[in-house]
Amino acid sequence: LNAMITSPGFADILNVRQFSFGNHYYVTKKCGGTGAINQTATGYNLNYSTEARHCWANNCINTAEPMDDCFGPGLIVTQHGPKEMVYNKMQACAQKVAGYDNWQPYWPFLVCTEANYGSPFDSNVVETATKCAEEEGSFYQDKMPDLYSCFEGSDGDEALVQMAKNTFDHPGTPTILVNGDVPMLSGFWGDAGAAEVCSQYSGSSPPPACADLLEKRTKFLYETEKAIEGIVNGNVTCRKN
Repeated sequence: LNAMITSPGFADILNVRQFSFGNHYYVTKKCGGTGAINQTATGYNLNYSTEARHCWANNCINTAEPMDDCFGPGLIVTQHGPKEMVYNKMQACAQKVAGYDNWQPYWPFLVCTEANYGSPFDSNVVETATKCAEEEGSFYQDKMPDLYSCFEGSDGDEALVQMAKNTFDHPGTPTILVNGDVPMLSGFWGDAGAAEVCSQYSGSSPPPACADLLEKRTKFLYETEKAIEGIVNGNVTCRKN
């Protein structure tokens, strides 16, 4: 995604929203869950429940009548332990400080914090945020007091709730939509998202890479269709081990 955004012309035609809540969910009476952490050596939380996450999303986000306890007082359940949540809280605060619709100043900070995440057991969120905010040209160079004030106070909790309220039910992370649509060939082709942007762009100044991307997309779709057709007609033989 960052490769597309930093490719010439794309940032000029995009309005990017990124929600730092991932696969989290709140503990609720109906959907259950526990805030207790039981991490493996790789950081995975064994108390995490995919079923509870989908239940929470369908009863709190994808509905006109959300439950009363969608966003507390129950705890947030993370897929990879407490560090994941504090990182998301810092990123949520960074969005709040920049303005939720002001994505371009926030984007380099997001990329930097993700790149410097490190071990799931390190407590380096403040150190990383400081490092990323001090990068040359960073929007946050003179805004660290605001960022830390949010992170350490109730504004940070409210910022996380804003992220949660926009995290619709999804199969996993990352989930990328273009104008609400899952890009064709997503999961099979690394440039699927960029090609989908090019396909849906109706303006007069497409990014320079769009011509080649759309040509490749057309070829890829044709080859995929023919491959599926061959499987359906029994023309493709699967190797037996």
